[in-house]
Amino acid sequence: MTDPLIHRKATLLLSIAQDLHSNGQSTRETTRIVTMLGEALDLPATIDLSWGEILLQSELPDGSTLIRTQQASPAAVNMRLVAELTEAFTRIGVNRLTLETAEHFVQSADHSLPSLFLFAAACILGGCALSITFGGVSLAAFALIALSAGGGALLRRALGQFGFGTVSQVFVAALLAGIVGSISVHLGLGPGLRLIAICPCMILVPGPHLINGSLDLFALRIPLGASRLIYGGLILLGISAGLLAGLSFGGELLRAQGPSGHDTVWADAIAAGVAAGCYGVYFSMPIRMLIWPVVAGMAAHVIHWWSITAFHAGAATSAAIACIAAGLFLLPLSRRLRLPFAAVGFASIVSLMPGVSIFRFCSGLLQIEQHGATAPPWLIASTLADAAAAITVVLAIVLGLSLPGHALDHLRKNSR
Repeated sequence: MTDPLIHRKATLLLSIAQDLHSNGQSTRETTRIVTMLGEALDLPATIDLSWGEILLQSELPDGSTLIRTQQASPAAVNMRLVAELTEAFTRIGVNRLTLETAEHFVQSADHSLPSLFLFAAACILGGCALSITFGGVSLAAFALIALSAGGGALLRRALGQFGFGTVSQVFVAALLAGIVGSISVHLGLGPGLRLIAICPCMILVPGPHLINGSLDLFALRIPLGASRLIYGGLILLGISAGLLAGLSFGGELLRAQGPSGHDTVWADAIAAGVAAGCYGVYFSMPIRMLIWPVVAGMAAHVIHWWSITAFHAGAATSAAIACIAAGLFLLPLSRRLRLPFAAVGFASIVSLMPGVSIFRFCSGLLQIEQHGATAPPWLIASTLADAAAAITVVLAIVLGLSLPGHALDHLRKNSR
C-alpha cells in the first residue's frame, strides 16, 4: 500500500502536470517543472505526456515503482493560469516550499476565463484590426466585422456553457461570419466579401496547437505532436466548413482579389500590434504583460514588410524571417515571464497568417467538386496556387517560431 505522503505528492505532481499540459504550456516546460518539483518534494519522478493522458512514474526507496495516470487533453489555452503556476513552482524548486504550500497554490490557481464583455470586446477589436492589415478602413466594414466577431464570441461562450467542443464553437462562429459577409454583399452594405467574412474567422485560427505540435515533432515526440497538429487541423476544418456554409446561404464564394494593405507600413504595424494584444486577451494573458506581444507583433509586421520591399522576398520567406525574429525576442521573454511560448508567439504573428489563402483554397475545392470533371483549368490552377500559398506560409510561420527554441535547447544540451 502506498504511503499516504507519497500519494499526496504524486497527486500534486499530476495536478500540476494536468493544469500545465491542458492549458497551452509546451511539453518541454511541463516536463521540466514537474521534474524539478518532484525533486524538491523528495519524489523524483518522470512524466510522459500524450493526448488524453499523463503517465507519472517514480522509483521509491523500497525498490518498488509508483505508476499513476491522469486524464488530460491539451485543448485549451490559459496563459494566466500557466504563468501563475509556473512562477509558483519555480519558486518551490528554488526555495523548497512545503508540500502544504504547494497544494495551496494548486487549489487556489485561477482557472477563470476572460469576462464575457472583455472576450467579446477583444474579438471585435481584433477582427477590425486584422481588417486594417487587409486594407479595409471603411466604417461599414468595421461595423459589419464588429457585428460578426462580437456575435461569434457570444455564441462560442454560450455553446461552451452547454458542453459543446471547440470545433462546434468555431463552426458556428464562422457560419455567422459567412452569413453576415454574404448578406452584406447582397445589400451593398460592405466594400468586399473577403474582408467582411474572413476577418472574424481569422481570430478563430488555432495557432498555439500548431506551434506546440511542431515543437513536439522537432523533439521527436511524434504521437503527441501529430495529435496536436491533427486537432489544430480539425479546428481549421470546422472554421472553413462554417465559413463556406454561411457564404452559400447567399450563394456567394470566395474569389481572388487584388493586393491589400496601405502605402505606409505604420498603419498596418499598429493594427498588427492591436491584433496581437487582442489575442493575448483570448488566451487569458495577464493584462500587465500584453505589451510584449504587441511590441513583437508590430516589429514582426515591419520586418515582414521590409523583407518584401527591400529584398523582394516571397510571402513564405518574409514570414519566416519575421517569425524567426519574433521567436528570438519572445523565447527568452516567455521563459522569464513564465508564459507558454506557443500562445504568446502566435499572438504576435497572427497578422501574417494566410487566412485568405486557406479559406479560398477550401472554397476552390468545393467549386471543383460541384463542377466535377468539367471543372475549368483556371479554377484548378487557382485552387492549387491558394493551397501552395497557404501551406508554405503556414510552414514558414511554424518553423520560424519553432526553430529558435529548438536551436537553443540543442545548444544547451550539447554544452553540458
